[in-house]
Amino acid sequence: MIANMRSGGGRPRLLLAPAVAVMNRLTYPRKFALISLLLALQLGLVMYLLTTEMNDRIEFAQKEIQGDQYLRPLRHLFEHILQSRVLAHAYANGRVSFRPELIRKQAEIDEDFEASQAIDQKLEHILKTTSKFHALKANWLFLRAKLLGLEASDCDDLHTQLLMDIRALGAHVGNTSNLILDPDLDSYYVMDAILLKLPQSQDLLAQARLLGRKGIVTGKPPTVEERTEFIRLAGLLRSNWEETRKGLDVAFRNNPAANLKASLEQPLRDHLAATDAFLHAIDSDVIKAHTI
Repeated sequence: MIANMRSGGGRPRLLLAPAVAVMNRLTYPRKFALISLLLALQLGLVMYLLTTEMNDRIEFAQKEIQGDQYLRPLRHLFEHILQSRVLAHAYANGRVSFRPELIRKQAEIDEDFEASQAIDQKLEHILKTTSKFHALKANWLFLRAKLLGLEASDCDDLHTQLLMDIRALGAHVGNTSNLILDPDLDSYYVMDAILLKLPQSQDLLAQARLLGRKGIVTGKPPTVEERTEFIRLAGLLRSNWEETRKGLDVAFRNNPAANLKASLEQPLRDHLAATDAFLHAIDSDVIKAHTI
């Protein structure tokens, strides 16, 4: 059923017609910003529901339960670092009005680290996370101390490295807790989405939003280099879109309790539709709209 969603007939398009009319009247930067925001919200909802579903399904193997406990605060940390990257980029480009929100976001990240450190101290010997978590925290403290004085490019690079470290730690926990090695197809692909596919989608979306913000700040169409980067990000997002859809379709078909599809199909459809709209906006408003 999910495989046919992109060719789902005219009824959804008819329902979306008023929204499409409004979108067509927006300028490229504002349209891009609006669509990226909606996609971020949809992605957050899908991740929340997937995580909730996975929490309900973990009934065996104490190590898997411990891995799930470790990943909960790490997910919040990942999301807040993504948000910090967008805010810090805007601030570094002269938008000083973002300073209060950026400072509040740093405080949220500090709280995330406290929560993650508490669970790390409890499980570090079981999940073997000590060195990776300590390196992650040290890198955050370095970035935090310099954040308000960094150039935009340095700020982006340091945030990107932090996000890579968080994803690496999450993947490590998935392996050492056996979550990613689950022999059941349904729970394997749900965990694959939580640990790998959706965090990657969040990261790619954040990168695209940073490029879109440049258009809002300058009021100019994207440069050749920016268009090339949009094409690269769109390709990665499209690949992620397909892999997520296919993986969860396998999970739905191989779910003995037959309850996974009822819980996740509609949020997944909404997320994939939002991703498709975002990719269409990149294609029509960036890649095809501006000649080289």
